[in-house]
Amino acid sequence: SLAMNADREASTQTIAHGGTGDVQCEDWNPNYRGTIGLECSTGALTVVDGTVCSPWDRCSVADDHDCHANADCESTGPGTHSCTCNQPSLYGDGYVNATGCVACPENSAVSDRPTNRSTLVTDCACNVGYTGPIENTSSTCAAVPCPELSSGDGAGGACACDTGYAGTVEFADNAYSSNACAA
Repeated sequence: SLAMNADREASTQTIAHGGTGDVQCEDWNPNYRGTIGLECSTGALTVVDGTVCSPWDRCSVADDHDCHANADCESTGPGTHSCTCNQPSLYGDGYVNATGCVACPENSAVSDRPTNRSTLVTDCACNVGYTGPIENTSSTCAAVPCPELSSGDGAGGACACDTGYAGTVEFADNAYSSNACAA
């Protein structure tokens, strides 16, 4: 009789002298897949040549891991993995049964995705052309307005001096040049 992995349902198999049998690798170690061929000869159990147990890549099949739909699954070893939200506009740990992947407030993102495994909305920052503190999920990022005596959409886009004023409005370091337009 063969005893199996204690974490799995108890299973035994009897192999008579001169007989063979197969055991699933995950019955011996839940982090491996494949089949172990066994042979019994005069009471000694031996592994049949050609038996291969391969490390289980939980990320290879979507149903085998618990990553959020907007997260990438990375295999970290046999049967282990990590999840990371795959868009800069998302924060969270990437796991379905934890924080998942949640959208940052509009016009904001988490910097350094995917290496930044941010789990807090306060790790979101307003995008270039927008400004405001991110304190909670209701926070907003307002467009940086065109400077005085000019008009345009702001938000880092083109601004032109109003009629009767001249100058060049430039955008740098998330701000428009001040006093760019003069009479």
